[in-house]
Amino acid sequence: MTEPLLDRDFWLERSEWPIGNGGWTFLGDAFDDVGRALAGDDWSGSEVTTYRSNVPARALLEKTMEWIAGRCRDGDIRTAIQRSGEVEISDYSPPIWNIRPAARRFYRCGFHPGSPLSRFDAESRFAYIFLNQEDLSNEIAGLLHASAVVTAVDLSTYSDHLQFAVGLAKRWNFNRDYKPPKRVSLTSDIQDAWTATRQSTLSPEAAERIGFILKGFQPH
Repeated sequence: MTEPLLDRDFWLERSEWPIGNGGWTFLGDAFDDVGRALAGDDWSGSEVTTYRSNVPARALLEKTMEWIAGRCRDGDIRTAIQRSGEVEISDYSPPIWNIRPAARRFYRCGFHPGSPLSRFDAESRFAYIFLNQEDLSNEIAGLLHASAVVTAVDLSTYSDHLQFAVGLAKRWNFNRDYKPPKRVSLTSDIQDAWTATRQSTLSPEAAERIGFILKGFQPH
């Protein structure tokens, strides 16, 4: 059985989450802000509970995780921690984002300082993760600006498949952080995304053509 990306109980009990202060935002709250900026109207907020049976929802979660992890890894967004039993939130510089998959940091939005590669739970000493609010806002603002530029392009005269490909490129955040899956997986994901949004079936040949278009959005 596939290991879950997120601890469902933790993500449903948001009233129990730590509160950010001093310019720091809890990772769980930041996750929602980034997901909404990346996906726009496609972000429902229910992805954390539906992703195990919904391929597009899982794709949105993974893209959001990789976006945040990539910018934290590059130093564009500073990281802080709040250790268990403490109220202080302090800047934290060790490279806790140099891991694959990034989902390990989002399972319960924390980690074990003594074992940073293990999946986080709350059964021993741990540290919650916070992001610098100013850095986060600046990065999201840049993302929204880029999305607005793409949205402004008039695609109405182009084929339905091309319009759909551009929409997927935006939704799946095909930029420097994108990690292309195997071709058969990409084709399958495209078919699932088409069915979810168009309520119809897309042939494998058409999905492959859309996949070919999507590869033009990937970094080289």
